[in-house]
Amino acid sequence: MNNPSIDITLLTEKRYLRPIPGNPYLENIFLEDQLLTRALESRGLKVHRTRWDDPEMDWSETKFAVFGQLGIISTALQSLTDG
Repeated sequence: MNNPSIDITLLTEKRYLRPIPGNPYLENIFLEDQLLTRALESRGLKVHRTRWDDPEMDWSETKFAVFGQLGIISTALQSLTDG
């Protein structure tokens, strides 16, 4: 049985993978993902961020893959920390 090395993979689109200076919308997406990553890591979780269609990603290496929706992430976090 595979033992995934990543607890949560945050998914985004290719165009949102890197912030673009001077574009407040894209900078905000990147900032929110950074804040979320730090919060999850502070709970001892290993977090990875990539685009949803990343051909290099080994999806068997992650327990949860979510788009940045706080409700879903909260549920995943609860399940990881309760177990």
